[in-house]
Amino acid sequence: MVAPLAMPPSAGWSPMQNSSCRSKLLVQSATAVGDFGFSSLALVSAQARASAGSVPRSYAGSETNGGFGGTLPSLGHVEIVGLRPRLHLVRMEFGQVYLWRDADTLTLIDTGVPGSGPEIAEAVRSLGLSPSAIRRIVVTHGHEDHSGSAAEVRSWHGAPVHAHEADAAVIRGEARRREPVLTEFDRPIWEQVSSLGVTTVDVPPAPVDVELQDGDELDFGDGARVLSVPGHTLGSIAVYLPKHRVLFTGDTVAAGQPGEIILGVFNLDEGVMLDSFHRLAALDMETACFGHGDPVVTGAGTAVRHAAATHQKRQPI
Repeated sequence: MVAPLAMPPSAGWSPMQNSSCRSKLLVQSATAVGDFGFSSLALVSAQARASAGSVPRSYAGSETNGGFGGTLPSLGHVEIVGLRPRLHLVRMEFGQVYLWRDADTLTLIDTGVPGSGPEIAEAVRSLGLSPSAIRRIVVTHGHEDHSGSAAEVRSWHGAPVHAHEADAAVIRGEARRREPVLTEFDRPIWEQVSSLGVTTVDVPPAPVDVELQDGDELDFGDGARVLSVPGHTLGSIAVYLPKHRVLFTGDTVAAGQPGEIILGVFNLDEGVMLDSFHRLAALDMETACFGHGDPVVTGAGTAVRHAAATHQKRQPI
């Protein structure tokens, strides 16, 4: 049975006040976004659900995750959700990242838009740890909402940045990212993202300390495997933890409408990306963590396989 993470209703967009980059993101209504049917996609949805004031930090403790759970104090514009005992989703004022915990050390999966560092640090402290507990940063691809705060987080204590070799130059600021081949399916979402200014924010260049390739193993989660999943970008990766049956998909897979799993949007090559989608669908997974939208805590394998099998080709613009 698929158990998508329960989310509170969206509260509308709130001003981005944490940095000059964030100030470029325009305040928009989440209601209009919902009309597109993508109320779960982070860049154009209720993930900026934090209005002025605080959002409760909640743990999804239930039979779906072995009873792990409980309600914790609010964190202002940050919401942290415990998906599994060692896995946390961090919803920030804009976007989301993941923290995997091994004893008293953390691995950060993606970094959000530029200026997300304070929110990430606050989330880490809420777990009873110092930001120095972040021992590695894994960037799933070189887009601004995933690599945007990599340089900032690395600057705290030197946590090395890991990214695929094909996206490394973009993350380092040595090359411009390639523009996606938009489809009719993408169009309304792209228009909304563009109106928010997300596609034009200045991303601080970040060193890429470790260039990854398909099949590399990382020293967290009892052996994390890097999977090359091109299509969204040339260097998109997923990270798979076989022992825990947890998959971080990056933007290859996303959550669309409630309970719906879809191929991600804004892709370079849908055909190549669909091959990547099928590769991920073949994995033995229980929990799937998407770059955008609600994670699936249990039953993810069945859900992702169904989504890959029923995907309908999108019409290019």
